[in-house]
Amino acid sequence: YEKPELGKIDIQKHKPLPEKEQKTMFISTPIDIDKWNNAGWYGMLYIHHNNTIVLGFLYQNYNAALDIFKEWIYASKNISTDDFLRITYVIPPFPNDCFVNSDSSSCYGNGYFVHIGPNEEAALNRANKNVFDSEQVILMSISRFVWMNERNGSQFRQEFQQQVERTHKFYIVPVSIKEGKTIPNDGSIKLSLDYFEIGYDFIIEMHSVSFKKGIEVDDTDLCKVVLMPPK
Repeated sequence: YEKPELGKIDIQKHKPLPEKEQKTMFISTPIDIDKWNNAGWYGMLYIHHNNTIVLGFLYQNYNAALDIFKEWIYASKNISTDDFLRITYVIPPFPNDCFVNSDSSSCYGNGYFVHIGPNEEAALNRANKNVFDSEQVILMSISRFVWMNERNGSQFRQEFQQQVERTHKFYIVPVSIKEGKTIPNDGSIKLSLDYFEIGYDFIIEMHSVSFKKGIEVDDTDLCKVVLMPPK
C-alpha cells in the first residue's frame, strides 16, 4: 500500500514533544558469562607466604578458570588490573532484614560475601576519554559474588584485610581442588597446599580491595545485590 502524504501539524492544538536526551550505554565488566558458568566459582582460599598474601579464587573447573585469568592478564596489558576489576568484601554486621541472618545455609549471617565487578569510577573515566559526556552515560556491567561461611572462629578474612591495609599489595590466582580430594565447607580450617591445583603461572598483582559493612551498603552501590534474597 502506498502511504498517504503527511498532513500539516496544527501547532495551536498539537505541541511538539520535548527533545529526548541522548544516552550512551557504556559496557564495562570483568565477567565473561560463559567462562564463569563453566568455571563454577564457589569460594576463596588464602595463601600466606612470608610477607606476601595470595588470594585464591576457588573454581570447580580448573581449565575454565585458567581461561578467565588469561583474559584478565590480557586486559591488564595497558592498564592496571585494579582499573577494570574491583574485589569487594561485604562483611558483618548485615541489615536486620537481610536474608542471611535467618538462613541456616549461610550460617545465620556468620560469614561474608565476596563481590567481583568493575571499577566503576575508572570505567566512567574511560567513557569520558572516548568523548562521551558522563552525564549521558549509562554504565552496564555484570558481576558475580559468593558467600563464605565463617564458623569456628576463622580469622583468615581478618588477616587478609590487615595485611592488605599494611602492604597495599596482594596477588590473585586461580585454584581448584585436586581430583579425589575434598574439603569441609565451613571456610575456617587450614589445609595443605597438596589439596589444590594452583595456577601460579597466571598470578596477577593487585593493590586495592574494598571492605564494606553490610549495614553501610546503600542503594547506589553495585554490591547491594548481595544483600537481596536469591531467586
